Amino acid sequence: MEQTTNNNLTSKIMANIQAGKTKAKPLVYFLAKTAIYVMFSFITFIITIYLTSFIAFAIPLGGFSWMLFVLALSTALFVFLNIFLAKKFPAFYKRPLLFAFLLFIFLIGTASLLILQTPFHANILEYSKNNYVPIIGHIYKHSCGCEKTCGCVNQCR
Repeated sequence: MEQTTNNNLTSKIMANIQAGKTKAKPLVYFLAKTAIYVMFSFITFIITIYLTSFIAFAIPLGGFSWMLFVLALSTALFVFLNIFLAKKFPAFYKRPLLFAFLLFIFLIGTASLLILQTPFHANILEYSKNNYVPIIGHIYKHSCGCEKTCGCVNQCR
């Protein structure tokens, strides 16, 4: 039964190709599509690692804030976006979603812990106290609670 269905489908596809209804796409199309997926996946992965490490850095300094809550929600959104993008690659498309989810959580958690061992976030916080940093400075000032100690509330609002 399946053999006849496959033969029927194959004959329909071949008939469409011979009639000129179906056109082949060039190899460059597939390479560009794959390159865009890889680049977008890499960028969202890096953003997710940065946001996760920032949240872990900011919670002990300033406690709970709505900005941290929004950043946590956006981090979860980026994790699911990474999983969606990963399902396009051969290493993930036949595996369960739970496998990709656990792998991303492990990689993001490990990378975030490694970043927390460096003075990366502390340096950005100190720099943003004295200098204007377009988007990140605002996030550091209001999420880390430094407006209570350095008086930067007037500069931020």
